[in-house]
Amino acid sequence: MLVAARARASKASIYRRWATKPRLVLAAVRQVIPDRLTIPDHGSLRDDLFDLVATMAAELRGPLGEAMRGVVGEALGAHENLEALSTGNSVAAVTAVVERAVARGEVSPQRLRRPRLEVGVAYLRHQVLMGKVDDALVAGIVDEVMLPLLLD
Repeated sequence: MLVAARARASKASIYRRWATKPRLVLAAVRQVIPDRLTIPDHGSLRDDLFDLVATMAAELRGPLGEAMRGVVGEALGAHENLEALSTGNSVAAVTAVVERAVARGEVSPQRLRRPRLEVGVAYLRHQVLMGKVDDALVAGIVDEVMLPLLLD
């Protein structure tokens, strides 16, 4: 294992700390990406969501997206629980944006339900796995997926 050689450690010591390759890769990725997303506040739900999703998409176009594709492939092959590998930061950031919109009166509090908050991020991740992340995708996720689910 290249990681063990570079760390001047045995494979056994690496696998004691990270039981699977997906866990090792995610630990490495988390060292180089922000632990929390910056929550935009432009004063409108659409602008905040667009900024947030664009930031996520930009991160996923690079090494993070490649790592994610590798982790998913490895995790599925190893029957790893993908949910256990996620930090939940993306959905937490969307939730914060939508809660602000609720406080401003843009969104009904009844719309603040987990599936409505998760679907945009889930679709973005799906497109990353398919290798299809571009600026048009961001606008489509916000305008055609997230806003219709959140607005009355």
